[in-house]
Amino acid sequence: MNMWLDEILYRMGIRARRAIELKERFILQEFPNKGMILLPGIRGVGKSIALLQLFHRVGGYLVWVDELRLFYGKSLIDLFKEIERREGILEASNTPVMLDEVHYDPNWPEALKWLSDVFRGLVIATGSSTIAFQLSPELARRASVMWMWPLSFYEWLHLKGERVNPVKMEILLRSGANPEYRPGFERFLREGGLPVTFDLGLDAVTRSVERVIFNDMLVLGRFDRRTISLTPQIIKRLSTDPAISVERLASEVGLSKPTVIAVLDYLEKAGLIIQLRPFGPLSSIRKGLKRYFVTPTIRYSLVRPHYDRGLLLEEYVASQLYLVSLRNGWSLTFWPGEGPDFVLEMGDRKLGIEVGFGRKDRRQASKALDKVDEILIISEEGPVSGNRVRWIPLDSFYRGY
Repeated sequence: MNMWLDEILYRMGIRARRAIELKERFILQEFPNKGMILLPGIRGVGKSIALLQLFHRVGGYLVWVDELRLFYGKSLIDLFKEIERREGILEASNTPVMLDEVHYDPNWPEALKWLSDVFRGLVIATGSSTIAFQLSPELARRASVMWMWPLSFYEWLHLKGERVNPVKMEILLRSGANPEYRPGFERFLREGGLPVTFDLGLDAVTRSVERVIFNDMLVLGRFDRRTISLTPQIIKRLSTDPAISVERLASEVGLSKPTVIAVLDYLEKAGLIIQLRPFGPLSSIRKGLKRYFVTPTIRYSLVRPHYDRGLLLEEYVASQLYLVSLRNGWSLTFWPGEGPDFVLEMGDRKLGIEVGFGRKDRRQASKALDKVDEILIISEEGPVSGNRVRWIPLDSFYRGY
């Protein structure tokens, strides 16, 4: 009788009991009861812990695919056939199947496609950023992709054991929220964006970035070794100047402009950076793009101990606005020249958004009022709201997720 799956599930149960000592990520409340979910995200963002916590709550099958391959010599198809033997007709089974680090099986897209044809229960597969690149058209029609995003400030407080009352960012942008001062926000910007820092510190963030380069880029096979070896220089340069041009980057690192563009596109699709075009006509998409990391903690880990606190705040707001844009099909751009920092297009409504510590008045941001419907000023102190300008206190905004 096959005992290898029993051994795997026993070990997963032990790990899950340890994982429930930790608070859950907010995303766990958003998982459906059935369907296939792909959960990519950069390393250190908490994918494995989330699966262990879900496994403890709902049961089913949880397998770390790297162990399945390395310790037991089994493939995903072997696993699914064994589950089918135990469950009987898979179409009639509602037992959840959870797969961590699915990319360790080189044939994972074909295996998941096979499973989706015969199974109607919940399937969640996590993996490195490369799984978002390797979706076949057939699998893309069957699976939903939910990125595991870095932490918001209130989620960081929640994982630390504090009681919080977060607000969906969609509601906050439209209606505001009562301010709730919480200490530790600037420390969060520097050190709290990824859960891995709780135990391993900022060096773990640097290692996560290195894995995106030296593991995931290599696996994709789209870049030669010289390009991969020079990618850390590109990332380091982005950490000091988010508005650096592609031409200057190419000149400084010694790569062609098309190669640098390909690397930047990869870093965006890998979930490491955000690329924003300037607000206005779409005639020049590449020219003047601004690039932020998905969490300011990545920037701080690369430039410490010297850093620009205003840029860390701007980056955090950019990442949160970008995430809410992805959820709703909105568009986020930056304002070129004097004016607000960002423009968020929410369907037929345009918001200019100005961000900063300290006090912000309406003079600079108001220069965009002929192009947008309303100006939001996010700062510690701001003007009285009125005349299409609305102030959102910083300790209201950081309640959003």
